[in-house]
Amino acid sequence: MLPISVGGIGIREIVFLKMSEYLLLDQKIAVTISLTFYLITVLGSLFGIITALEKRRNNNQKLLK
Repeated sequence: MLPISVGGIGIREIVFLKMSEYLLLDQKIAVTISLTFYLITVLGSLFGIITALEKRRNNNQKLLK
């Protein structure tokens, strides 16, 4: 899930921005939390992709032997 929508502002960031008013949270902090969540998700996904590719490569090497 990419934080992209019309105008380059992500839907998640807009939700966090609007909800910050109700939660009495600074808007900059709310958007920072949203972007941090996004970056953590990306890093976790990259780790999963690397693990899956390594597993596939190991399986292919076993088949070639």
